[in-house]
Amino acid sequence: MYEELRALFGKEKPSVSKFETILSELPPVRRFYYHRLAYKVALCEWEYLTTRYQLFLTRYFTRDWQRTLDHLLENTVFGTLQFDLQDPDIILRFFGQMESRKPDHKISSVHMAFCFLLVFDYKISVESLGDKLRENSLTAEDLNWLNNNALVTNEPGTREPRVK
Repeated sequence: MYEELRALFGKEKPSVSKFETILSELPPVRRFYYHRLAYKVALCEWEYLTTRYQLFLTRYFTRDWQRTLDHLLENTVFGTLQFDLQDPDIILRFFGQMESRKPDHKISSVHMAFCFLLVFDYKISVESLGDKLRENSLTAEDLNWLNNNALVTNEPGTREPRVK
């Protein structure tokens, strides 16, 4: 698969813009084939790729977060591995709050939304969830709810502190 992708570029350095240009000259069926091939190469042959091809495929994946998420959930095992949350809204507010708590820390809310949607079964677009993460934060009511409904102890399997 990797060799076929390399053959598409010939001696040119791979890039998303070159990839799209090359594909624009192909019939729709071939275009679809090469889009799928790029995902397959990234998922199945990553360790064999040169750094240039790894960079190209990373940029290809991140050029359209929604397309990548849809592909991973519909055409790979990732779609069967998502976790169903009991109360996703409070988790989202907590998640957004924790990741944006430092003013000098710049986050990509769309990247965060993509990761969240890859792991958790929550029906919303990547862009919409990114907006939601950017806008929502924990409230005093959320903290009270957590305090009343979440048992806070050491995790199972950890040792209690020893007193000397």
